[in-house]
Amino acid sequence: MCSSDLAENRHGYGMGHTQGGEVLLLRRPQVRNQAIDLGQAAADIRTNAFLAHVRRAEVGALKFENTQPFRFGPWMYAQVGTLPGDEALFERIRSQLPDSVLRNLAGETDAELFFHLFLSRLHDSGVSPRLWSVEPGPVARTLGGTLTAWQMMCEPSMRETPVDVAALLTNGQSFYALRQGRPLHLLTVKPTPDRKSTRLNSSHLVISYA
Repeated sequence: MCSSDLAENRHGYGMGHTQGGEVLLLRRPQVRNQAIDLGQAAADIRTNAFLAHVRRAEVGALKFENTQPFRFGPWMYAQVGTLPGDEALFERIRSQLPDSVLRNLAGETDAELFFHLFLSRLHDSGVSPRLWSVEPGPVARTLGGTLTAWQMMCEPSMRETPVDVAALLTNGQSFYALRQGRPLHLLTVKPTPDRKSTRLNSSHLVISYA
């Protein structure tokens, strides 16, 4: 689970999880300026992979298409922080995406574009982004390499701009984390007898970042 401070929910939230070989998303850009109890919102969800994001909008309008998590095939992606770049960079990246990936791009955010650049590079590495079962190594390398590629495509004056992002990626089988500049925290949840309402067991991880 990834989220920003719930007390600062100004711009909506979204949740995604896998169930029965499907990825299910719930995105609520209209729920603003109120705390969101993600534990309560997810109380009836049974899944091996759950991803949540509370938005603090920096790029893109307050609308459904810009609300995270983003999804493509089995993959879900959520990001905190903003990547360097301008509309000229965004257009250069869009022009490099294959049609099969580009037509899934619906919003205006750097996070969604970064996700689709990752998907394109994953495909170029020989791994179909529509497969549920993939080897973790190539995915992890592609995710890190996508951030490097993004920075190299920036104008020279922007390449020295400090990157301050943290992100989570999952295909329902594995989770992948990416951070540069922004902290990323890992919490292992182990239920105890006095927490009978929990849906997790000791093999599950909850990941959050501030």
